Amino acid sequence: MAGFYAARISTTPTLQWMVLSPPYTAFQGEALNYRRDGTTYRVEWLITPVRDADGRITNWVSAQRDVTQRRAFEDRQALMVRELHHRVKNTLATVQAVLNATMRSSVTMAEFSQAFGGRIVSLARTHALITEDEAQVASFEGLLRAELGPYDEGGRVTLEGPRLRLPSELAVPVSMALHELTTNALRHGALGHPGGRVVVTWRIEDGPAGPWLA
Repeated sequence: MAGFYAARISTTPTLQWMVLSPPYTAFQGEALNYRRDGTTYRVEWLITPVRDADGRITNWVSAQRDVTQRRAFEDRQALMVRELHHRVKNTLATVQAVLNATMRSSVTMAEFSQAFGGRIVSLARTHALITEDEAQVASFEGLLRAELGPYDEGGRVTLEGPRLRLPSELAVPVSMALHELTTNALRHGALGHPGGRVVVTWRIEDGPAGPWLA
């Protein structure tokens, strides 16, 4: 299995101690093995003694199973759970911040309900875009289309700019800012008039600290 002759195969000190020390009972566990090319693989061991009628050990039976892929799958699952916990925590913090900001800026309950509902829907759309992408990123144009798309009757909205992908920690605050700008355009700007048009252009420029969005 490992590509070594039997005389060159050795177990780990922990495994030797558990098998060769009293009370000489069956042992089950995992160990890291090495192939001749230096690569590693993880195996699950089952080592048990065979006893005669007087209870003396006459033989040992050992079996091992390669569990490398299973362990890698379990590690990926654990990483996904940690990422989920982190994202849920950040989302709840964002919702709390949106709630507080909406309460401060709203005069009536009706105004609060409309503003808070719109912001939560925008947040949900952004998370949908992020989770649909395997790399957990969202395109800047996708965020714009998610906000402005409902008002693009007859080509009222024009988007021009290079392809730009934002990680989740940037996509969420950017999408909330775009939502506020869209709401302002709907209440006080071009989207509030039947013939109004919105043109959004962006570019990437080099700055002292690196590329930035302009």
